Amino acid sequence: MPVLSNRLLSFVLACCLLAPAAHAAAGKPDDHAAQALRERLMKLIPGKAPDVVAATPIPGLYQVRYGLKVFYLTANGRYLIQGQLVDLKDHQNLTDASLDKARVDLLDARPANSFIEYRPKGQTRYTISVFSDVDCPYCRALHAEVPELNRKGVAVRYLFFPRSGPDTPSYYTAVSAWCAKDRQTAFTRAMEGKTIPKATCANPVKSDFDLGMRFGVEGTPTIVLQNGQVLPGYLPIDKLMQVIKEASAN
Repeated sequence: MPVLSNRLLSFVLACCLLAPAAHAAAGKPDDHAAQALRERLMKLIPGKAPDVVAATPIPGLYQVRYGLKVFYLTANGRYLIQGQLVDLKDHQNLTDASLDKARVDLLDARPANSFIEYRPKGQTRYTISVFSDVDCPYCRALHAEVPELNRKGVAVRYLFFPRSGPDTPSYYTAVSAWCAKDRQTAFTRAMEGKTIPKATCANPVKSDFDLGMRFGVEGTPTIVLQNGQVLPGYLPIDKLMQVIKEASAN
C-alpha cells in the first residue's frame, strides 16, 4: 500500500485505536482484493485487524470498518475515501447501514445478563436497548412508560450512562441499583428519584459507559432499536412505537 499522508494515517490509526482488537474477520472476505486489502492494513497497523473489509456496489471500492469507524479503499489500496456512501436510487445510506449492523453486533456480544431488562408478560415483539442516567428527567419520563411499552410487546433493556461520568453520585447510584438483590425494583426506585441502599459488587456500569461513548452517546436517554438505529432523546410513547414498528418492518 502506498505511504499515507500524516493526516490520513492519523485517521486510520484513530479508527484502530478506538476499536477493540479483532481476533477474526467479521465475515468471510468476498474476493481476493478484499483479502489483500485486509493483509495490507494489518501490515500498516500490526495487531489491529479490521472487523470488515467488504466490496461496495461501486466496482473496485471496498468498505473498511474498525469497530464503529468506517472508511473506503480502492481495490489497489491507493485511494482512501472518508465519508458517507449513499445509494440515491434505493434511498439508502450504506455507511449508516454498516454502522447499524456494527451496533447490533456489539450489543449482541454482551452477555444477556449484563442488562437490567423489563420484558412483556406475553410475547416479546420488539426489543430496545436504552442508555440511561438515573438522574436524567427525560430518562425518568421514558421509564415511567416502560409498563405500557411492555404491554405493547416491547422489551426494554437498560445500559448505564451516567452523564456526569465515572466516580460521581449518579455513577454510584447506578452501581447500587445493579448490586441490589432486586435490580428491577431498585432501578425503578432510583428512576423515581427515591433513595436506594448503597451497595457495591462486580458491575457493568463502567463498561456500559464506555460502550455508550463508542456509540457516540451525547445525552440520555439514547435508544438503540433492534436494527441498530439510534434515537437520541426522549420520544412520546406513540411516536416511539411508530418508529419501532417502522424500523422492524424495514
